[in-house]
Amino acid sequence: VSVQAVANVPEMKQLDDFDTVAATLQFPSGTLGLINLSRNAVYGYDMRVEAFGPKGMVRAENEQPIHCVETQYGHNGINHPPIWYSFPSRFQRAYRKEFDDFLDIHLGRKEMIVKPEEVMAVSKIASACEESARTGKMVDLKWAPGELPSC
Repeated sequence: VSVQAVANVPEMKQLDDFDTVAATLQFPSGTLGLINLSRNAVYGYDMRVEAFGPKGMVRAENEQPIHCVETQYGHNGINHPPIWYSFPSRFQRAYRKEFDDFLDIHLGRKEMIVKPEEVMAVSKIASACEESARTGKMVDLKWAPGELPSC
């Protein structure tokens, strides 16, 4: 795990946090994972994911309240509608589904699909990213047998 992070926004510096982060994760297969984070997307909460492979690419774009793109030739270029501005506006349905699933699991009507070792692995990776950002050094993750979730 290798991370570059900066705090250009004074309020973020005061909180000892970062406003822009770029993380590179290298997997045992040699595959690279790139994560870019910024608190400065003035057009809304920009959350996208792309995966490239030998047969193509899959991409999930930002959810938008309006699904229309205006293309003009000239000075204005391409105009997109704004993406959802806040977490509640973007994830209202997801939050409701999360709550419903939680109740179903709690009442024994459903099995939890996220395993504890998956949660712990994500936490370990996030901690390594923070360590790399704060020290400026690459962090090599070591996994004990059974610690890494099976795919």
